[in-house]
Amino acid sequence: MDTSGVRWVHHAVYVSTVLLTAAAGVQLAARGDRALWRLLPVALPLAAIPWRSARSRGHVLLALSAAPAYAAALGSAGEG
Repeated sequence: MDTSGVRWVHHAVYVSTVLLTAAAGVQLAARGDRALWRLLPVALPLAAIPWRSARSRGHVLLALSAAPAYAAALGSAGEG
C-alpha cells in the first residue's frame, strides 16, 4: 500500500493494527483460548517495525513476517 502522499494513513493503519491485535489478545486471554499462543509472535514484529525506515525493504518484510502468526491464530481460534 503506497501511502507516501498521506503519511498519516500509514500511521493510522499501524496504530489500528496494534490496537486490534491487542484487543484480540485480551479477548483470547479472557476466554482462555489457546489461539492466544499462536497470536503472541505478532508482538515482536509490531514492536520492531517503528524502528525500521518505512522506505526500506526491511520494513515491508518485517510487517509481512507477522502474517503467518495472524493466520495461525485465526485458524485455531475457538478450538480451546
